Amino acid sequence: MTKTAYLNQPLLSTQVAHDGIDRSYSRFTAGLKPDVAAAARDLPRRLGLAEVPNLPWSELAEELPLLALPALLGRSERLELPREVLRAASEAHVFACLGALGIDGIRRRLIDEDAAAVAAVYELHRARDRALGIVVGSRESLDYAAAEALRREALADEELALAGREAATRGRYRMIALKKESLAFPAPLAAAAAAGWSAADRARVDAVVGGVALGIALRRDAAEWAEDHLRGASWAVALLAEAIGPRIRRADVASLTSYLHAAGVIVELLKMASRALTSAAEAARDLGARELASWAIGEARMTSSLALFESVEAGYVRHWAADRRERRRQRLLVRTAS
Repeated sequence: MTKTAYLNQPLLSTQVAHDGIDRSYSRFTAGLKPDVAAAARDLPRRLGLAEVPNLPWSELAEELPLLALPALLGRSERLELPREVLRAASEAHVFACLGALGIDGIRRRLIDEDAAAVAAVYELHRARDRALGIVVGSRESLDYAAAEALRREALADEELALAGREAATRGRYRMIALKKESLAFPAPLAAAAAAGWSAADRARVDAVVGGVALGIALRRDAAEWAEDHLRGASWAVALLAEAIGPRIRRADVASLTSYLHAAGVIVELLKMASRALTSAAEAARDLGARELASWAIGEARMTSSLALFESVEAGYVRHWAADRRERRRQRLLVRTAS
């Protein structure tokens, strides 16, 4: 496939679009106080993820597959999830992932002084825990506490590595990136356990969640390294500094683009992302989740080709991501105007 074909392909396959995400969120906001509900509906914009107000979460193309994981696993041709378990797990998962975005927004001081938005994030956590309780029932005391602890630990480790106070190796980066996605695991795994799936199949669910979450995160880090660097810290630059010395952290974006290209850092991040997505596709296929497997392998192949294009043209994936965002923005503007 040519570069142009990649730039013109749809933002997201219709196979993984799932309006259950928006239905779940609508049910959530309907139970909130008016000011908190208004802030909850506008969270994508307030968190800097959208330019238009009240954007449905399903319009955030790159987040959608991760948000829809339980629903997509529930379409397995080989295994079944009871309807009540599937609905509760889907809601717990959506609320967990969105709540994590909200916490990140508070940490980055995007909504820390917005009382209604902070309250919406708090309510997301409460709704998450209620939904997971339905999945788990009285069988065991599974909750989000351990996942939250892992994520806090990862964020602390990341801060040290990005500041140059601890080693920023590729292995450590991968471990931290995966631990940052810890909140994506409890609901799908709890649903599989509640449905009586075998230990082997629960391990495959773990591989799917880890592969999708890690693949999306690594590709985002590769595509948005310059923006991250200008905001204060970038994993790509930290990995480069680990290899050639800390002084490179003070270089400008143009110089860093050349250094990163010569060292192959961005290409390697994209290859890591592609491998993670491939692993997710293989596990999804073994679970009989054909739609999810098809999406994941398509993303893996696209990401692998992005690595090839980046190896030839420094900064290619940044331009690809910018074009993707612009096409999404134009699509949303047209939809809003109509």
